[in-house]
Amino acid sequence: MIPHHPPSIQMKALCPVHNVRRQTYPPVFVVASLDDTRVPYWGVCKWVAKLQECQTEPGNPILLCMSNSGGHFGHQEDGGETQAMVTMFLVDTADCWKSGSDE
Repeated sequence: MIPHHPPSIQMKALCPVHNVRRQTYPPVFVVASLDDTRVPYWGVCKWVAKLQECQTEPGNPILLCMSNSGGHFGHQEDGGETQAMVTMFLVDTADCWKSGSDE
């Protein structure tokens, strides 16, 4: 039998902000849009702020890149700028992923 929980408990279990805990998170680069009709920009901002607040490893950055347009599936005419930022983030944080490396 599946236990019955009040709707507020069920919704809280699905909320990304409420599921962030104080711990070490890997480097995170979040791309969002002010023009997204499916995910409001303030929800993304709250989630990123909560991740930053709960991050226990200061060497692992948690960054937010917010565009003015693009919607849920990105902006096709940005000239590759977003992809370039993501690639540079991956290159810059690659050392964070190596455990025990002195390089």
